[in-house]
Amino acid sequence: MPMNIASTFKKCSLAAALLAGPALPATAVPFSFNSTDGPLALANPGTTLSTLFVDSPGIITDLKVHMSITHPWQGDMRISILHNETGTEVRLKNDSFTGGQNIGPTTFDDDALLSINEGSAPFAGSFRPVEPLSAYFGESLGGTWTLTLVDTFLFDEGVLQSWGISGTATGLSVPDHASTAALLVTGLLACLAARRRIHQDRS
Repeated sequence: MPMNIASTFKKCSLAAALLAGPALPATAVPFSFNSTDGPLALANPGTTLSTLFVDSPGIITDLKVHMSITHPWQGDMRISILHNETGTEVRLKNDSFTGGQNIGPTTFDDDALLSINEGSAPFAGSFRPVEPLSAYFGESLGGTWTLTLVDTFLFDEGVLQSWGISGTATGLSVPDHASTAALLVTGLLACLAARRRIHQDRS
């Protein structure tokens, strides 16, 4: 086969590959979702569940949990978050003997300077949770998230005002058709030229 025809066939192969739509590397993008449950009175004593449904595909690369709770003695509260579908659960705050009113607005963030155990009420700002939220990295963002709030002592009644999650996640890869359009056209034209040349050689 002549060299110019062989080269043209290589272009044909490239065009066929481009038709498959090469995907760009997955890029982490920010997200933020808030529960619509609040304000929600907390069982006293007892366990209160608040859910947040995320109807969005993606793989978590960073996660933060933010909340605001009014409570006359925050040390009564034990808080954790669960992703129902994966079963991964992380303890955010333990109950303790420390007093003080309210929790929040508080952001639980693995990168925070202080842990929640080193903070004091009302815990305004960012704090590292008892267990790392990195347990969710690489897992699905979509599905139902459940915040579990346990009030361990009678008489002091609290209210979950609001809560939500934020962070970054990778979504589905998208074909980069814009950057490959010119190569695709060139390859297809080369294909047609090769077929015409072969037909002429056989005639």
